[in-house]
Amino acid sequence: MANRSRVVLTLPRVFSGSAAEQAAGSTPPPRLFETALAGGFQVMVSPEPEVRDYYAAGTEFQLCTDDAQAAETIARMLSVPEERLAQARAAAVKIEKATAQQRDDRQQREQAQPKRIVESPACHERLCPN
Repeated sequence: MANRSRVVLTLPRVFSGSAAEQAAGSTPPPRLFETALAGGFQVMVSPEPEVRDYYAAGTEFQLCTDDAQAAETIARMLSVPEERLAQARAAAVKIEKATAQQRDDRQQREQAQPKRIVESPACHERLCPN
């Protein structure tokens, strides 16, 4: 649905039922990355700027500090579809590149590990019956 919506509103991981002393998430929610991969344009409401470690505000998504600013931003971005789509594409490209790099890094680590062949007695009997 993210890529069929004109705007996806992404909220921080603050839970209304949580006690004030309870730990809260400090990283952006997974939906931030899933929406980008799906090609959705995002407006994130968060007083915490850690999302800037992953995306460039204003060119890959819109970051708002409160609900009023988010409402203004959504109205403005709905009036400029070319800019909105360009930001969605930029975020998708960034995440696709990061995902590909992580996959390549993992494959290189796996290839660098020595291969171990473990042969069970039952396997040996099936392969070499005599």
